[in-house]
Amino acid sequence: MSINIDKKTLQKNLGKFENYFTDDAWGQTEIIHQRAVYYNDKIYIVYQKSAATTLGPLDPYILYYDLSDQYWSDPVNIGTNPLTQDSHGTPAVIIDALGYIHVFFGSHADAGTPKHYRSTNPADISAWTAQTNMPVTYCTYPNVVKLSNGNIYYFYRGGSITSATEWYVVSTDNGTTWGAETEIIDFGAGYSIYMGKIVVDANNKIWMIWTKNVEAGNTREDIYCAYLNTDGKMYSPNGTDLGATISLSEADTYCKVWESSGAENSLGTIAVSTDNYPRVLWLNKTTKRQYFSRWTGSAWVSPVMIVNTDSGAPYGEAGLILNSTSSYECYMCVASPFTKYGTVGGDLCKFVSTDSGANWRLEKVILAASENDGVNLNQANVVYDYQSNFKIVITSQVYETLFGVSNWQMKNKLYAYGNNGLIYRRYYW
Repeated sequence: MSINIDKKTLQKNLGKFENYFTDDAWGQTEIIHQRAVYYNDKIYIVYQKSAATTLGPLDPYILYYDLSDQYWSDPVNIGTNPLTQDSHGTPAVIIDALGYIHVFFGSHADAGTPKHYRSTNPADISAWTAQTNMPVTYCTYPNVVKLSNGNIYYFYRGGSITSATEWYVVSTDNGTTWGAETEIIDFGAGYSIYMGKIVVDANNKIWMIWTKNVEAGNTREDIYCAYLNTDGKMYSPNGTDLGATISLSEADTYCKVWESSGAENSLGTIAVSTDNYPRVLWLNKTTKRQYFSRWTGSAWVSPVMIVNTDSGAPYGEAGLILNSTSSYECYMCVASPFTKYGTVGGDLCKFVSTDSGANWRLEKVILAASENDGVNLNQANVVYDYQSNFKIVITSQVYETLFGVSNWQMKNKLYAYGNNGLIYRRYYW
């Protein structure tokens, strides 16, 4: 007599219980978004890994977590990454108005156009169809969002590698075709744009936070914020019309959140509440302090230090969730005394504020480096349209070369967290 038991039953009842959902994510680039999206009671997550035991192409994979069944799917390969020995091709994901899943991957600077694959069927990761190449010739760090009308905006860093600017293309037909490239931020020769998180408010304003890289010293300085309106123009937080493209002088005058005065900072994180005003986070990499500020409707409040992270995170990817106009959650990494490998990141901690960010307190250490084989945690990516029981995806990564192995050759664990804690997975294979 034979007994057939499906994988879902096996995962729920048998095998080893682990607090991570994969341990073979290779060389993740944390400033690419979206990394995880919610749709119809499932969270879809993309990452890259090598199919070989030694480093091969870092191909894109996707899996999902079913919130109702509390079940992790098996990962599925989407396509082949054209980049070799380069982690910048990390995939980004978005789901269109018809439920088709779109994944973009495999581009860095002038190394070809980004690859675009669409799920063959809506809300189904089992099969994928390559799409026509997007009209983008120089692309790094994609950042994809969707408006309430279904339009999909694909933002990216383009232009010269030493004077990179920010661009976007938009699709009005669920990713079937794309409009022409549009440049929105250009600081001129000697400066490059590093974009942080991009979010959409209830009025379809696309808010963004970024920093400028001073190429002469290769330092990322100052924090800026603006939004792209549906009329195709860029605006400062106070509504000043800055036209199609923001210059350095315009950004310094109308968009600056924080003047770093030569100190280096992270790219920044942004969220918008029901009042349609942005709240922002950034890390001062010189002092290693994490700061918060918010737009009042007329000015930025003085920066509030949340914590001294004592961590030299290169990008400072923190997660910011707004429960109301005054109640906030911040997920960030604080240096751990028990770290064995790496100097970037640390323990993943949750800080909360109930007074509009004026004061913050540590609520809990979600995951310590000591619980991750001594490897630091260093990224907290908020899920696009997150749910209370599944809010963030956490990455562990070593940025330095260890034992003669570069960071992009190292496998990393990925974790998930919601209001009920870390989301576990059983491994039966």
